[in-house]
Amino acid sequence: MPPSRVAYGFLLVCSSAAACDVPKLAVIPETIGDNVANVLVDVRRYSDATVVYTDCLKAELEDAGGDAAPASVRSVLIARNNLAVDEHKAVTDLYSERVGPLANLRLAEYVAGESRDCLQGSVIERTGVVNDGAVIFFLGDRQAYLNVLQATCPGLAREGEFFVGNSSATGTPNSPGARGAIGPGGMASGPYAGTPLSRRVCNHDQIFPYKEGGTRRVVGCNLGRFYGVSEEQALQILTSLAGAPAASSESAAPAAQ
Repeated sequence: MPPSRVAYGFLLVCSSAAACDVPKLAVIPETIGDNVANVLVDVRRYSDATVVYTDCLKAELEDAGGDAAPASVRSVLIARNNLAVDEHKAVTDLYSERVGPLANLRLAEYVAGESRDCLQGSVIERTGVVNDGAVIFFLGDRQAYLNVLQATCPGLAREGEFFVGNSSATGTPNSPGARGAIGPGGMASGPYAGTPLSRRVCNHDQIFPYKEGGTRRVVGCNLGRFYGVSEEQALQILTSLAGAPAASSESAAPAAQ
């Protein structure tokens, strides 16, 4: 093919692909802390935008003729798609490593609004464990609060219940500063039940995965902020996310050849 036609074809594909907006990269800091919800929302925004971008590239390739498209056009579009897919995987892998379960990106719509620092412990009726990275506190009057932890809490989903403590508390393996144990059925009973949740449960307090008859862990997991949801929404979250893999909207199009 004459150089002029090659250059013309390259300009055409660059102009066409430019219509596909490249997603703004999500930033995942080494230390998450209070930023856990902001990071979650940003990664979800980036992930959704990557899906739109790769779908756009696929449509551009089809418009150019698909398998029959000029080699220069096909090569550029496929390269851009594969670069986006590789970048997306790197970002989501880093999210899983530093923040929590990738499936929690589905919670973005619930943690984008107002939040509060604390709940009054005495009005908490029961809890629900979404997975190793999120829990729900149920109150009366069909109210509930979603809490995305500041990092993955190993064993939380397996135990399904937890003690509430605080970051400054110290103690033995059987008493890690815990103020009470609570699970899906309400306050636990027995010798390891702890004290009632008469004090507030706050952001930065720690939870200790525990099931009655087991052994409390000394190292706790930090709670994040509390986001109000309806009881119906809370139950839907527990049903759809508990043990679920990442949603399809959290994965970019597969790399093309």
